[in-house]
Amino acid sequence: MVSLHQTGYVIKSNRESGQRRYDIAIIPQYASKLDIMLELKQKDLLKVKPSKIKPLLGSAAATAFAQIELNCYDTELRQANISKICQIAIAFCSKQFQLQHTIKTYPQNIV
Repeated sequence: MVSLHQTGYVIKSNRESGQRRYDIAIIPQYASKLDIMLELKQKDLLKVKPSKIKPLLGSAAATAFAQIELNCYDTELRQANISKICQIAIAFCSKQFQLQHTIKTYPQNIV
């Protein structure tokens, strides 16, 4: 992650934005670059049948993805005039994971 900082990105975590705190944001120093917003969910599914892990992780990823929108985690970024935000929700258990993502584009404010 240090290399991200040296290439024009700042990494923030557990910061209040919107109605709650997001997990990780990788924020560009220039508003024209892509921002990455990560919401992570760790699930303890070690005692669950292997055939049920993928659907449960998918459901947890969907919940995390909805949480990004519901809690307006992009508020701080939009106030900083970030125009492209990649929202990623990842649910994981051990080495298995499921994710959902989207890229949103907003008009830049002209000052």
